[in-house]
This record gives sequence, structure tokens and C-alpha cells, in this order.
Amino acid sequence: MLNSDIMKQYPVVNIGDGILHYVYGDHALHNLAPHQFYRTSHVFIELPKRYFVLKRSCITPNKWEAAVSCNVLVGEGYKDAALRAVKNSLGLNIIQEDLWEIDKICPDKTGRKAFITLFAYLLSDNEEFKIDNKSVKELVIRKLSDITNDVQNNPDNYSEEFMASFALFKSFY
Repeated sequence: MLNSDIMKQYPVVNIGDGILHYVYGDHALHNLAPHQFYRTSHVFIELPKRYFVLKRSCITPNKWEAAVSCNVLVGEGYKDAALRAVKNSLGLNIIQEDLWEIDKICPDKTGRKAFITLFAYLLSDNEEFKIDNKSVKELVIRKLSDITNDVQNNPDNYSEEFMASFALFKSFY
């Protein structure tokens, strides 16, 4: 565990997304008591012609995820966390108005412990990634139809959170 991880403080919330208490470090989020949850933000980044950015993170190097995913820190809203993570992991300075909130996925009976708020961002032609190699292992750009087919044929290649977010995203697309 990194020292910077120990210093990060996260809200622990109830099923209504109300704050119960706070914990330090990412590891604490994965050891919560029953009926305790945490908050995450995911950002799908779209390019023209229905291309999307996927990543493999250094934490889950064998699973594809949304271009950006992060845990919400104490004092942040879901959108604030998404903007922070986009800047930190991809080097993009985007403004709140350009980040579209799609919806929030609540924890369910399958044991998922996180609220996921899903955002979308349309990348312009003049923007370039400045990838943080400490958090991003691999970044790819794939056509939406190819992602859809691969998710159906190879679901084990994707994180559980991505699968939930992608299903929600597709219902709005």
C-alpha cells in the first residue's frame, strides 16, 4: 500500500447514499460491513464515429474498464471525483459543463458494494491524453460495436463495475 493511499479518506454510505462514517485507504473500502457501501465515478470517453476509450488499470491489469474510474473522496461530489480522475489519469482538463451525467447505479443483491455514477465525455479532435503510467496500464480506442460484441462473447475480460456501467450506458445510447 502506498503512503498516498493511506492518506485518502472516503465516505462510507448507507443504501440511501447517506454518509455513515469515513475510512482511510482504498483497502478499507473492500472490507466494509454488510449494508455499508462506497461511492465511485466512471467516465466513458467517446470519440467521433462511435469510438470509445477503454483502459486496463495497474490495479486490475487483466480487466478492461471505463476510460476513467475512481473512488469519491471525502468532500467531493461524484462529478468532482470524475473531473479529478480524468485530469490525474489521462491529463485532460475538462470543465463540468462538458461532463454529462448519465445515471447512478445503486448497490444490488449480487454483493456489489459501490454506488456508481456514470458520466460521458466527448473528446474533441485537438485534445491529447497525457497518461499517468502509475495508474493506467493500457489504453485503447475501440468501436462501440466491437466492444458490445466482445462484452457478449468474453465477459470475463471486463470488470464487474464496467459490465454494470456499460449495460446502463447502452440503455441510454
